[in-house]
Amino acid sequence: MEPKHRKILLICVAIFIGSYIVRSLVFSVMQMAYYRQQAIHAAQLRMAPKPKPVPTAPSTPVPAPIKPVDPVKPPIPVPPSFAARMFSGIWSGRTALPGRGLCTLHLEIHEEPDKPDHFSGFSKLTCDGMQALSSSQRARPSAKITNLYDPEAAVLEGTLQGGAINFEPTQVIGTDTGGCAPSSMIVTGFGAFQIASTWEEPKCSGGHVLMRRVMR
Repeated sequence: MEPKHRKILLICVAIFIGSYIVRSLVFSVMQMAYYRQQAIHAAQLRMAPKPKPVPTAPSTPVPAPIKPVDPVKPPIPVPPSFAARMFSGIWSGRTALPGRGLCTLHLEIHEEPDKPDHFSGFSKLTCDGMQALSSSQRARPSAKITNLYDPEAAVLEGTLQGGAINFEPTQVIGTDTGGCAPSSMIVTGFGAFQIASTWEEPKCSGGHVLMRRVMR
């Protein structure tokens, strides 16, 4: 090979080797700069203050739903029966009884609240001992006063049967001077505004009377 050509070849080899060395140096410098930036960034992250945790509100238990309370409904009043409308009330009537004079029967009737067609009654029979109708014993002034202020009276209890109330005494409150006291009494409707009462007395004649409702 001629010296001229050898020189050119050496120059090319030198240029190739020099460019390789330059590229290696540049790559090394760039690599070192990258690692340095990474180290600086990591140091900044370590030195930066850590964010404080945001306090969370304590969880409160959810109250159970309150069930609505059903309002207490008042009991529906039961309308009175037809018999109660017919017979309930205070009644009074006058009649003439042989041997006893002119007599007034006062009768109070109520339907039992828990027993339909069951009634309670309170009777009081007062006789004036009119001389024309009474015996000599009942016509005496003492007997008249006694029979007027201490009349024949009883507490009754009865049931509705066939449109009439059949009463029987549960307690005799008092008898008249002749020992008269009711043993039974039947009350029936009589027309639109009256009732008829018939009673029996073991020691006396009993009787019957038409009665009208009176105010209390």
